[in-house]
Amino acid sequence: AALSRMQVWYAHQLTTCFFMTEPPAGSTALRYTERGWPTFEYQVSMLAKTWTSSGWPQLFDVGRGVDKLFVRPPPLSTE
Repeated sequence: AALSRMQVWYAHQLTTCFFMTEPPAGSTALRYTERGWPTFEYQVSMLAKTWTSSGWPQLFDVGRGVDKLFVRPPPLSTE
């Protein structure tokens, strides 16, 4: 039942999302952008969260460092 509503955590306006976009040192895991579920989380969060420079940020990319501001990437290409 939880999986059918999992997207709510990423799309809800009152939640903060933390993304671990960089793997730990020495990891052989696929890159964050090459995995299905993380890509879905990331894209849903980009669409749903309001973008404001005041208040508590709703998106953190911990892979870039917690002191860095989150930067929205350009839209994905269909090609």
